[in-house]
Amino acid sequence: MSLLTETLTRIMAWMQEHTPQCAESFLPGLPQHRIQELSERLDIPFPTEVYELYKWRNGTYEESNRMNALLVFHFSPLEQMVATYEQMNSDKENVYFVLQDGSRLFPISDDGGDYITVLVPQEANILQTPIALFDRESAYGHLAFQSCATLMQTLEESYRLGALYLDEDGFINEDSHQLLTIIQRYSATTISSELVNVLLQND
Repeated sequence: MSLLTETLTRIMAWMQEHTPQCAESFLPGLPQHRIQELSERLDIPFPTEVYELYKWRNGTYEESNRMNALLVFHFSPLEQMVATYEQMNSDKENVYFVLQDGSRLFPISDDGGDYITVLVPQEANILQTPIALFDRESAYGHLAFQSCATLMQTLEESYRLGALYLDEDGFINEDSHQLLTIIQRYSATTISSELVNVLLQND
């Protein structure tokens, strides 16, 4: 079992125990061939971690009370992200989903125009690529985590240690100091305080 799949399994176990309504908000995973079809439709190779992620679960249901099952961002269905990628890249006047060096990004989360994306590899069969944050107001995305696995490790550890938790009314709260420490451990950048703000947009 890969690090990503192992971490996702632990996240689901935590949710089933502590917030079963979130655990029930995920869509069933996609078969390998469907993910491959969508990759070919865009003519971009997905890293292996994208296949793992979407075979595990295909994002969450789109109802407002189920979208943020991961508590701090919306894990979007793959078909929706493919359509978003196509739509935004049809804009001939603006360039979206790129880093400053021109590297392409593919979104896995759309939270009202703020995106969590994976770096598109240059060739197929690449295990993992960095995670970048992107929003429509910025010209370029910026790197945040070394991989999807480290992003999910950040979430899993934050849940398990109580850096992210649900209060008695069901609202997400955080221990900001502990959360910052965890993000610094896994982040690919030195702007971890900014990452806290991005990941906790509900504050």
